[in-house]
Amino acid sequence: VKKETLFLCKTFKMPSPDNGIYIIVGEMNMVMTSMKKASRWSTNIHQEDEQDTLLKNFSDLKELLNQVNSINDLEPITYLKPFLDVIRAENTTGPVTGLGLSAVSKFLSYGLIDAKQPTAPLAAENIADAVTHARFLGTDSSSDEVVLMKILHVLRLLLLTPLGVLLTNESVCEIMQSCFRFCFETRLSELLRRSAEHALMDMVQLLFSCLPQFTEDSRCAYMKKLKMRSGSLDPGRSSRRKRSPRQKRHKIQTAEISEVDPSNTQANNSVPSSSNSPVLIHKDLSISEENANSLENCQESQQLSETVNVDENENIPASVPVSEDCNSNTLEADNTKERTNDQNVELNNNIENDANQNQEITEPVPIQPYSVDIAYNSNDNNDGAIMSISPTETEVCVQKKLNESLELSSEGGSLTTDAPEDTSLVEHGEPDYVNPRGVRFTPHQQPKEGTGPLVPYGLPCVRELFRYLVSLVNPQDRHNSETMIQVGLNLLTVALEAGADNLGRFGSFLVLIRDETCRNLFALLSVERLTIFAAALRVSFLLFEALRTHLKFQLEMFLKTLMEMIVSETSKISYEQREISLDCIAQLWRIPGLVTELYINYDCDLYCSNLFEELTKMLSKNAYPVSGLYSVHLLSLEALLAVIENIENHCQYRMLNQSQYFQSKDISALPTSDGDSMDSSKRGVLQQGASGYLLGQELISSQSPEKNSTAVDSCEKQKPLILPNRMKISPEIPSHEMLMAVKHKKKILITGTEQFNSQPNKGIMFLQEHGLLKEPLDPQEVATFLRDNPQLDKKMIGEYISNRKNLKVLEAFVRSFPFEGTRIDEALRQYLETFRLPGEAPLISLIMEHFAEHWHKSNNQPFANNDAAFTLAYAIIMLNVDQHNHNVKKQNIPMTIEDFKKNLKGVNGGNDFEDSLLEEIYASIKNEEIVMPAEQIGIVRENYLWKVLLRRGNTKDGKFIHTPNGLFDHDLFSLIWGPTVAALSFIFDKSSDSSVIDKTIYGFKKCAMIAAHYGMSDVFDNLIISLCKFSTLMNTVETPKTLPLLFGSNTKPK
Repeated sequence: VKKETLFLCKTFKMPSPDNGIYIIVGEMNMVMTSMKKASRWSTNIHQEDEQDTLLKNFSDLKELLNQVNSINDLEPITYLKPFLDVIRAENTTGPVTGLGLSAVSKFLSYGLIDAKQPTAPLAAENIADAVTHARFLGTDSSSDEVVLMKILHVLRLLLLTPLGVLLTNESVCEIMQSCFRFCFETRLSELLRRSAEHALMDMVQLLFSCLPQFTEDSRCAYMKKLKMRSGSLDPGRSSRRKRSPRQKRHKIQTAEISEVDPSNTQANNSVPSSSNSPVLIHKDLSISEENANSLENCQESQQLSETVNVDENENIPASVPVSEDCNSNTLEADNTKERTNDQNVELNNNIENDANQNQEITEPVPIQPYSVDIAYNSNDNNDGAIMSISPTETEVCVQKKLNESLELSSEGGSLTTDAPEDTSLVEHGEPDYVNPRGVRFTPHQQPKEGTGPLVPYGLPCVRELFRYLVSLVNPQDRHNSETMIQVGLNLLTVALEAGADNLGRFGSFLVLIRDETCRNLFALLSVERLTIFAAALRVSFLLFEALRTHLKFQLEMFLKTLMEMIVSETSKISYEQREISLDCIAQLWRIPGLVTELYINYDCDLYCSNLFEELTKMLSKNAYPVSGLYSVHLLSLEALLAVIENIENHCQYRMLNQSQYFQSKDISALPTSDGDSMDSSKRGVLQQGASGYLLGQELISSQSPEKNSTAVDSCEKQKPLILPNRMKISPEIPSHEMLMAVKHKKKILITGTEQFNSQPNKGIMFLQEHGLLKEPLDPQEVATFLRDNPQLDKKMIGEYISNRKNLKVLEAFVRSFPFEGTRIDEALRQYLETFRLPGEAPLISLIMEHFAEHWHKSNNQPFANNDAAFTLAYAIIMLNVDQHNHNVKKQNIPMTIEDFKKNLKGVNGGNDFEDSLLEEIYASIKNEEIVMPAEQIGIVRENYLWKVLLRRGNTKDGKFIHTPNGLFDHDLFSLIWGPTVAALSFIFDKSSDSSVIDKTIYGFKKCAMIAAHYGMSDVFDNLIISLCKFSTLMNTVETPKTLPLLFGSNTKPK
């Protein structure tokens, strides 16, 4: 166990009750009484035999408790084991299993298990293993759900108590996965499913609030995925099966304190490790070496995945090691013969028939299950059904191979666990060790070379949980129901609320956030269900508020999507969706410093849209009521006034001669998100399991010294009007002059781009005339312009570079592609994505010649000469036309691989290309057409644009500048005052509601104050002209007598 974890355990030391022995004895008597009562009416001899064993374990424990004076004289596993055996036993009734679960829950609540003890990690693993693999005889659905509720409660309590800190990554994943099973099983009651969701929220709070104490370790690259099985029933299965014989359990490495007969101890005790858990197999599970289930989908938890395919009837001996191709600790097994929807997340409900018992499992199967199933073994009702949390059949086959060689690396240490070769290891272990106090330690299995201690959970399980939550909110996955998406969004909200500020520290999280997370959230913006839409916006808000540093172009795409939805007139977008979108923008604009950052990072970026200016115009236009004043109009006005109010506060602050707060060094010193998270006076009094977030904060504060809050306190006493930017201020912030120069250059660039898209040469000349391009022309500079400007027409780019007058530009353009280590057809795809090939054959040849030469040199000249590369590249284009052009396919039969090889025979300097290379190229072109994605529609275009967005984000253009709140207020007001005053005047004229009128007057005053501060006379003139229209003093129709009456009776002029 890591030193940090030991320190945390000491910090969380909670004194156990002095009457701990009596608590254990009382719980033991209750379980024994219930078991005896159940066995009295039982006619099942096998069940009686099992209960005799369980009762004997309790009797041995009672004898042992009578010989000790304190609970501290016993190892936790000694008094836990009999209760855990009851939970694991398949033939115990639901009430008996429920009493065992209640006992474990009580032990955790009272703190009987001291987390400082050396065997505490083993005890935690035992509890997690037993509860996640609990089985019991079902009675009626209501009683069964009581037991399931207790299982859920113990799992939550285990993770949220100090003992939970000692759990391994895999145990945490199993606990979370069990809760997901409960959450998504529609056959369970609403109460149980909602309880599971709330338990998950507490667990997610804990895990993500602990992120500050985790570090990224490259040795933890692989981790078991939270990929769960389908719960659909297969009609192909026999509906009624007999229960298979109860299996022996493996004994695995541990040490147990015993003062009774060692032989009894060895015979009865078993403790799970992370890869060899004692469980009872599915009742309907039958596996033989002659007919084993197929192994599919061996996936890694990183971005790349590998697949190992094993024939359906392939024999899988129990001792076969896992394939070298699967170097991950992740194995996802799908039984395609028995399951049709293996991606849905439900609990398996396997109804077994008493009439079918043709196969038996005669050997114990060492497995580490990671799915949770509820299996009913009954006739036509639930009486006598076996409720289980156990592995699926295919997972058993997978784990038989996996357990032979499983190594989990985690920060601070590694865990290598090998499956025992024979159960006889238990009998032939090392001699018992007796300490000076006379307590006997009995090893259950010899430690193998390379094994280590159980390593507490860390970043791997949190990363896998986040990956799984992101996969749940993918609307493109047909297996994700609306309920699953809603739960995923709720849990992602909790995760970001608790740990968003720390996710940016880990590269593995950022990769997932930049790509899949944002992509799925953007896809959810098009769903019609309002609750999902609102939840997706809430997650997006939290994401961009805390992590916009790493999501520059994702934030731009998000805001542009919202703008399109707000101004759209299609019936697919409801009024409520527009309203929620406007409210989201209004909330974003209230984030301190964000409006300034939008202006600097987008409006003052050459190749980004004028985001702040476009948003301002959209809000102003949307504030104009057409037929009546509705909430969308007021929300638009509220967003505009949020910026005005913020700038006005800054002006007030400056006028109070406290301008020192606007110096970046002072602004950056103001309190940020790194403030102390918990008052030290509250530490040590946190109730166990009260809240995942509070427990996580206690974990962090317990191992970090008290922060010096003097600076924060002084700032709070002065109560500054300027709220600080929570983000770390960027060291190099451009000056006002630099921004003005960029904006001027951007205007010229936009005009030059428009001219280039009509006449390329004219556009280039325009840019030269205005100094954006050098004169004489620099080919490298032009090539950069062609590559970086996303607004250029792809057809015009092809026309320009294919012109023989621009050969130097073509050469520079081709050299800008990094083709090293890229197969020629993949390089050609990248090349042709950036422009459209001209239609004339000579021009195509010219472009392809330069491509072939550059690719050939970049890859160390793999062919005989450049001509061979050119011929192959041209042949790829012809193959693409042959395979995918509809006109060609109508006239001729598509080319086969033999035809393709025949056409290229002897062109590689008189020799042939490698067959494997040509086959790979042929398969790639046949399966995926080389297209111009920018000119496509639908998913092809979306995928291309997303790929371009990610690629831009990895360049220097993806750098996001954070500024102090209040910087460049004058520039912002210059852009926003016109649309805001126009919107205020229109609403003031059309509204008769007093609260709305007061709000508009409030906005006029704010604008006037800002204009006075900056000496902007044109703004003052505009305000006076606008307000005079409503004063009635300019009304020439009224007589001098009636004018005072008109003025006095109208509230607006006053």
